[in-house]
Amino acid sequence: MELFTQERTIRRPVKGRGRGLHTGARVSFSLYPAPAGTGVVFVRTDLGGAKIAARLENTRPAQYATVLASGEASVSTVEHLLSAAAG
Repeated sequence: MELFTQERTIRRPVKGRGRGLHTGARVSFSLYPAPAGTGVVFVRTDLGGAKIAARLENTRPAQYATVLASGEASVSTVEHLLSAAAG
């Protein structure tokens, strides 16, 4: 059963920066429009471009955050960005 039948993407690239919620580390991000069927994919440029698709099978156990991982690369507390993008 498919949950979403209509795909959407952002109109133009968006960039931002700040501090990591749990680590306090300086972070930056860029969002780019994607072709149909791509889904949400996080790319860790600090780890050589490791890609992590926002898919159920990439979730990992965590406390107080949503963690996605692929191989050794992971992204944490992604639920805020994903919910904002869905809205």
